[in-house]
Amino acid sequence: MRDQTGSSSTVVKGTVGYAAPEYGLGSPISTEGDIYSFGIVLLELMIRKRPTDAMFDNGLSLHKLAEMALLDQDHLTDIVDATLIEAEIGPNNLSYRAARRVEVEYHKRMACIASILHIGVACSMKSPNDRINMDEAVRRLKLVKDVQLGARAVSDLQIP
Repeated sequence: MRDQTGSSSTVVKGTVGYAAPEYGLGSPISTEGDIYSFGIVLLELMIRKRPTDAMFDNGLSLHKLAEMALLDQDHLTDIVDATLIEAEIGPNNLSYRAARRVEVEYHKRMACIASILHIGVACSMKSPNDRINMDEAVRRLKLVKDVQLGARAVSDLQIP
């Protein structure tokens, strides 16, 4: 947009909850801002809540909810979209071996979910300097994919 002096400026427009916090302070558009938005979308996909959901008030945000759940991973199942957790379980009379496979699959799935939440949190840190870069986010997501597909071990996931 040009003003009367001939200088130009950029107006940042974004959807509330997805635009990086620094944009509200007048910072220019940046890759770090895109990474923030990516992190919020990633968290939204895993938690199935929009950053503008009514539950997010009084300092609670999608980022903060994920961060708190990751501190006590027993609560991950409380916030994560249930359809991501449900295993394909057949009849209730599973043999021990089949039940063990289901349990191992469940733990692998939960480790992958935790890892994706960590990536979302790392991308959506308040300060641009604290966010991981997109190359690192993609590298970590590829690792999660490899673990989920069985090409890598769960122990290969880098969960802080």
